[in-house]
Formats: sequence, structure tokens, C-alpha cells
Amino acid sequence: MIEINKWEEKQLRKTIPNLCVARTGKSKKAKRGKIYAEPTRKVLSTLKRIREVGYIN
Repeated sequence: MIEINKWEEKQLRKTIPNLCVARTGKSKKAKRGKIYAEPTRKVLSTLKRIREVGYIN
């Protein structure tokens, strides 16, 4: 699983609506949970594009 932030998840969902993610830190004590995405080929290529360009339109 690869770690992504909330904004990257939002961008990924534009192209991959059924994105498989795992979340941690749902408790009130946790300051902030982390999001992990299943590293399929499509996810990796899209994420690479997001991180290079900055967004997907």
C-alpha cells in the first residue's frame, strides 16, 4: 500500500471512482489519519501524473 494525502485521493477519484483505500486513525485521540491506496498500475501512473503536474482536469 502506498501513502497518499487527502488532496491526492480527491484527484485520483476523478479518474478512478472505485479507488481502493485503507484509512488509519479514526479515533478522537488521533490527530490525523493516514490514507493508503492499493498500488495498481493505473493508480501508480495517475499518481505520478498528479505529483508531476499538480492536478488533473
